[in-house]
Amino acid sequence: MEMVTNFVGVDVASRWLDICLHNGSVERIDNSLTAITEWVASLPRATAIAMEVTGRYHSLLASVAFQHGHTVYVLNPRAVYHYAAGIGRRQKSDKADAAIIRRYLSNEHDSLKPWRPATANQELIN
Repeated sequence: MEMVTNFVGVDVASRWLDICLHNGSVERIDNSLTAITEWVASLPRATAIAMEVTGRYHSLLASVAFQHGHTVYVLNPRAVYHYAAGIGRRQKSDKADAAIIRRYLSNEHDSLKPWRPATANQELIN
C-alpha cells in the first residue's frame, strides 16, 4: 500500500457532497456518478477519502473512489461526533462537518480500518 499524503473529508447528502480538501478548502459537487468520477479522477494517487456512513448515499462515492485506487474510510457518525466534541467543535454545517471528517482522518488514519466493497457472497446475504 502506498503511503497516504493527501487527506480528504466528505460530508455526504442525498444530492451533493461537501468536500474538504487537504489544504482546508471546501467545494461542493453533485452526488452523481458523472460528478464523482470526474472529481475522483482528478485526485493525486496517495489520497485517503473519509465519509460517514449514511445508509446508502455514501455508497457511490466509496465505490468510485475505491475503484480508482484510493484508500476509503467509511466512518461511524458517532465516532466523528465524539471526536468533534472532544476538540471543542461547536459549529454545525455541511462544510464544517467535511472539515472535521478530514481532520479526524488526518489524525486517526493509522487506527482506522479502510473500507472494502462487499464480496459477492456478502451481497447475497444482504
